[in-house]
Amino acid sequence: MRRTVPKPEAPHRASGRWCLRAAGRILRDMNPRYDHTDFSVVVKNRAPPPKAWRWEIYRAGRSNPIECSSVYFETATAANQAGKKALQGFLSEFPE
Repeated sequence: MRRTVPKPEAPHRASGRWCLRAAGRILRDMNPRYDHTDFSVVVKNRAPPPKAWRWEIYRAGRSNPIECSSVYFETATAANQAGKKALQGFLSEFPE
C-alpha cells in the first residue's frame, strides 16, 4: 500500500498576499507621464536629392522612431526646424 504524504499548505501565503498588495501599490503609484528629455529629433538623409531630408522623433533607449515626417525637405536645417515643432506638438499631449 502506497502511503500518501499530505501536501503542505502554500508556504508564506500571507507574504504572497502582501507582495500582491505591494505590487498593486507600486503600479498605482507609477507615474505614466513621459520625461520630455527622453525624446529627441534626429534628421536623416533618406531619399535622393533635391528633397532628401526628413525628421524622426526618437525616445531614449529605442532604436526605431516613434514618429517621422511624411514629407521630405530640401535642407537638413528645414527638416530640423519642422521636427522641433512636431516634437513640441507631440510633447504637449503629455504634460510634465
